[in-house]
Amino acid sequence: MASKRVVAILVAGLLAGTIGAQQPAVTFAPPIEKGQHLYTTGNSFQVFVDGHLKWITEAAGIQGHLRGGDPLAVTKVDVVACNPWFRDHEKPDKTLDDLTDRAVKHNPNVRVLAQVSWLPYDDPVFPSNEKEHAKTDWNARPIDDVRKIHAAYFKTASDQVQAINKRLGKQVVFIVPTAQAVITLREKVKAGQAPGVKSPDDLFSDSIGHARPPLEQLNAYCHFAVIYRRTPVGLVLKGVKDEGMHRLLQELAWDAVVKEPLSGLKAAP
Repeated sequence: MASKRVVAILVAGLLAGTIGAQQPAVTFAPPIEKGQHLYTTGNSFQVFVDGHLKWITEAAGIQGHLRGGDPLAVTKVDVVACNPWFRDHEKPDKTLDDLTDRAVKHNPNVRVLAQVSWLPYDDPVFPSNEKEHAKTDWNARPIDDVRKIHAAYFKTASDQVQAINKRLGKQVVFIVPTAQAVITLREKVKAGQAPGVKSPDDLFSDSIGHARPPLEQLNAYCHFAVIYRRTPVGLVLKGVKDEGMHRLLQELAWDAVVKEPLSGLKAAP
């Protein structure tokens, strides 16, 4: 009997990942069950998310998800999604402060989603002369280098979002960690662990970095997880044939959102 008890304790410890150390429990904020009215005002690295979310919310059984409208003229818009820090990734983007202030003025309970995008041209400095980047080799950089060149950008985003929320006295701005998920996807592709994608070049449609369908879908899953505080893992979308790839995209999106302190997923202490 004693040996069985020891085995049971060891198994429980393995499942919880707590053998030899006391691990703090992660408390998630409650999921949002009601369909949200979303207005997307981002650029070409984000605007496609709006359409994908229609299919994702339907697959999740969420009723009442709405899109469009003027977020600064009507109070019923629940979420405004934007894509700041596009041209200068190492400086705060004043437009994020302005957008947030105007949105809160019309709806005190609004949430502003700030997408952290992958870097255009795989370059931390957005070029003044785009001919400098006639052809980006998205497979050239080691993934560790990709993470390093994004580091200052991630800090800029985190610092500005925290400053805005502190000024407003509550969390109004939430980070959508799309770039983090994209980098991990590129790593999976390089390792041959992404079904149907042979090279990171297959993820981008041009040298600036516009997204092909896998990246569009990954970004939309990231937004879904932040908007509804729910995992997209296991959702079955109509017409999807590459189920293995979609499962991977769902897992990468959820993992990135869980790890992002400003995604709103983790409950406040």
